[in-house]
Amino acid sequence: MILCVYEGEKTEKQIFDNLRKNFFSDKDFVQVDMVGTAFCGCIYDLYKKLKTLDFDADIVQLLKEHLSKKNCAFLDDYKRDSFSEVYLFFDFDPQRKTSEIEAAITEMLEVFNDETGAGKLYINYPMVESLKDLKKINQCCDSCFVSLSDIKEYKYVVSQRSDFSDFRKYNKEDWCHFCLHAAKKANCIVNGIYEEPSFSDFISKLGQADIFEKHKIKFYQNEESIILNSIPLFLLEYFGLGKWRDLINISKCYGTNKAKECIKN
Repeated sequence: MILCVYEGEKTEKQIFDNLRKNFFSDKDFVQVDMVGTAFCGCIYDLYKKLKTLDFDADIVQLLKEHLSKKNCAFLDDYKRDSFSEVYLFFDFDPQRKTSEIEAAITEMLEVFNDETGAGKLYINYPMVESLKDLKKINQCCDSCFVSLSDIKEYKYVVSQRSDFSDFRKYNKEDWCHFCLHAAKKANCIVNGIYEEPSFSDFISKLGQADIFEKHKIKFYQNEESIILNSIPLFLLEYFGLGKWRDLINISKCYGTNKAKECIKN
C-alpha cells in the first residue's frame, strides 16, 4: 500500500486522483492533504513540528493525531506498517527567509530520503502548478526560472501559457511527456545541459538533494526559483529501469499514433 502526503486540498487532489487513475489503478493508493491537518499545509510548518520532536516521529502517527483534533478519522485504520512506501510532496514556497528555507529543506531531505522508512520527500519549485508549465512541443524554453518578486503572479502566468491547463484531463501520454521534460530539466539544473540523462545518472546524480543544492547556488542566491515539478520525477524513480525506456520512448513520440500504440502495449 502506498501513502502520498501533499499540501493542498484541491489542486494536489486533482493531480493525484489523475495520477492514480493513469498509473496506480491496480494498487492500494492512499492520499492525504496537509491542509486537512493542523499543520497549515506547508513544509515549513511540518518542519517546525518535527524539529520539536527531534525528528523522532512516525509521520503516519503524527498525521493521525492531528486529523483526530479535527474530528477526522481518515487514517484511523492505518499505521506506518500499513504502508510499504510513504511519499511526501511539498512546494518550495520561496517567500520566506533564506536561512529558514535552507535549514528546513536540507534537514527534511536528509530525514525523508527513503520511501520504505521515514518516507521520501519531493519538492515542487516554486509550487505544484509547475507541473503544467510546458508546451506540447517539449523543448528548453524561457520558463526555466521565475524571479522571487514575481512568485505571486506565477499561478496566473502559467495558466495563461500552458498547453495543459486542466489537471483532471491528463492521460498517460501527457504524463510521459512531463517525465521526459522533468528529467531533462533536472539534468539542466544540476549539470547545465537540457538533455535526457541515462537512468543510472538520473538515480545517482539527479536526486532531490542534488537538485536543491544546485538550486541554492545557481538560482536562489540570485533571488530566483527554478521551475520544476517533482511528481514526474517520482514516477520515473518509482517505476525504475524496467519502465524508464517505455516512458521516455512514449514521450519522444508524443502526439503520434506510435505513442498511442506503445501505451496500448
